[in-house]
Amino acid sequence: MVIPVAVKKIALGVAYALWEGIGILLITLFSVMIFDETLSTMKIAGLTTLVVGIVLIKSGTRKPTKQQKEQAHAAV
Repeated sequence: MVIPVAVKKIALGVAYALWEGIGILLITLFSVMIFDETLSTMKIAGLTTLVVGIVLIKSGTRKPTKQQKEQAHAAV
C-alpha cells in the first residue's frame, strides 16, 4: 500500500489527488498503447489540466511540522 506511506510525507488530500491523477494517466496511456484508443485534443487538454492542477495543489500545500502540531495541541 502506497497511500499510507505517502500520507506520512504529504497531506491526505494531496496524496489522494496524486493517486487518482496518476491512475487516470496510466489508464489512458495503456488504453492508447494496448487498445489503440485515439487520443484527441480534448483528452490531451484534460490530462494536461489534471497534471497542472495536481502540481498546483502540491505546491500550495505544506504538511505541518512536528513543532507546529505540538503548538496546536498545547493551545487546546
